[in-house]
Amino acid sequence: MKLKAQFKHYKRFFHKPLKIAYGTLSFREGIIIKLEDEDSRYGFGEIAPLFFGTEAFPEAYQFCQTIGASLTERQISSIPDKLPCCQYGFQSAYDSIVTKKTEFTKNPIATVGLSTCNPASIIPLISKGFQYIKIKIGVNSPTQEMRLLQSIFEITPRSIQFRLDANEGLSIEITKKWLTFLDRFPNIDFLEQPLPTGQEKEMAHIAKNFNTPLALDESVISFPNLDKLKWNGFIVIKPSFLGNLHTFLKWRHATHHKLIYSPAFETDFGLSHLISLALSDSKNNYGLSLGTIDYFAQDGYHQYPLQPYITPPFHTPATLDHLWQSLPQA
Repeated sequence: MKLKAQFKHYKRFFHKPLKIAYGTLSFREGIIIKLEDEDSRYGFGEIAPLFFGTEAFPEAYQFCQTIGASLTERQISSIPDKLPCCQYGFQSAYDSIVTKKTEFTKNPIATVGLSTCNPASIIPLISKGFQYIKIKIGVNSPTQEMRLLQSIFEITPRSIQFRLDANEGLSIEITKKWLTFLDRFPNIDFLEQPLPTGQEKEMAHIAKNFNTPLALDESVISFPNLDKLKWNGFIVIKPSFLGNLHTFLKWRHATHHKLIYSPAFETDFGLSHLISLALSDSKNNYGLSLGTIDYFAQDGYHQYPLQPYITPPFHTPATLDHLWQSLPQA
């Protein structure tokens, strides 16, 4: 089957430069794909690489230029593994055309609010009704952050679940100190990626001695990392980085892992696939982490501001097409 291909390149600036374990981001680049078959059925995908763990943006952009105005299903299935974001973006767009639509729940789905380790940042999230809150730690001293968290927990209803994200920034001893502290509180979902990539065995060993679960994030950027991983706890996955979507879905069907679906600063095109992927996971009943929406200005790439709950569907093909038509042509 011959498919018409269209691409739109975007470059979006963060409200303020974003510091992550791999460097500082001031803007986000990606590519939105529209595929259309001979019957005028269409689907959208998003290629959203960052500068770690996957192909770089220039590689993805160059690949799309080699595609031109059309391609086939065979070309999509033969995208090399060294281009995981391209694999995922094209397969997502193609599957939107040919896959029978799944009926998802119409019930509201809880989302995750993002915050610094500061009571002043938490209070507005509580007021808005967020039931899941993710807090970045490892920025200041553990003693200072634990003191702040203690005050946060004192003003927070016990129904709210917290996720603490260390972004690989802790040592083994500090991780144990954090877990000793967190074990005092029953409403902690998990401590995310306390140790650097490569120390998964150490994290697994530490986790056995505490009640607070650990979660891996940076350790499992792409699917090959997931497939080889020996881990019994939570795994945070960024679908845009997975690579071969069909291979991942087969693995997911057989796995016992608890999967947390997390964005990588995508637009609504990528987020719509993330939400569908999470809702199609029968073992998933965790809050959706969509807080990256608020890292950007209202520039047209997100139709909805972040709310404590979303009601599926997040987008229909028609609303995505309307959004596509409103975007500038690169």
